[in-house]
Amino acid sequence: IKLRMLENRETFKNQTILRPESITYIPITYHLVAKSDGTGRIALRRVFENLCAINKIYATQNLGFYLKEVKSPNNTSVYENPTGALGAQTIKNWRTQNPNSVNIFCASIANPAEPGVLAFYNPNGDYIVTENNQVSSNGTTLAHELGHFFSLAHTFFGWEGNTYNCNLPTPTVTPSGVLVEYVSRTKMFNNQLLCKVAADGFCDTQADYNLGFGWPSSAGCVYSGCAKDPDNVPLDPDEKNIMSYFLSCLEYFSEEQKEAILLDYLSSKRSSLRTISYTTKPDIT
Repeated sequence: IKLRMLENRETFKNQTILRPESITYIPITYHLVAKSDGTGRIALRRVFENLCAINKIYATQNLGFYLKEVKSPNNTSVYENPTGALGAQTIKNWRTQNPNSVNIFCASIANPAEPGVLAFYNPNGDYIVTENNQVSSNGTTLAHELGHFFSLAHTFFGWEGNTYNCNLPTPTVTPSGVLVEYVSRTKMFNNQLLCKVAADGFCDTQADYNLGFGWPSSAGCVYSGCAKDPDNVPLDPDEKNIMSYFLSCLEYFSEEQKEAILLDYLSSKRSSLRTISYTTKPDIT
């Protein structure tokens, strides 16, 4: 995902890309999966509530998702285990049949092997899977996954699956081999700003070592933990950034993230999303 963002940055580096002055509409398809006997499917109303919530989050970018289609497939393998071999292959086949939109597959659970995963983006298949509970009037979970779809890594990229330990010196490289981000925005690495290449690759998202994972909602949206960067500077993560894991605090994308989303939408890899011209419909009162 991050590699695609860096490729887009390089592709468009000599071009002036202006944010759309009016809303750019992006097609989206919800696949409301039920068991093979047709039971378990969520109500269509939930899709409208979810889409409205997502569009409120993306409104500051003048990007809007319109409902291209709602599909209602019956498949127990996908419904119960979308990450299993049979479920995943079935989803890839459905995705291939529906190339000109963002595809969201709604199942009873996103990943049975990791029940804490509420939803995920599969970059190889280029689709999103969500558990049914996240298709609701709270749009932050799927706004987060759409961020991945449009090339955004986590603000804590490189710390996934790793727990920061205050009792150990903070490494300069994460256990997964990603450069660790510092609090300083002026620190250099190979003649460029470190924040441009470390972690998620954005300088306007603060250093975050997956500090939101497990952060209790009762603690509020101000991080008060012990994390420090390799220079021993206390971290001050942005708890409200959509691509963090402070799940009860999420509100917005940073300006550099917004630019990356737009560049990915304009890239050759996303040309299929630009094949349909959408005419807005009148409001329903």
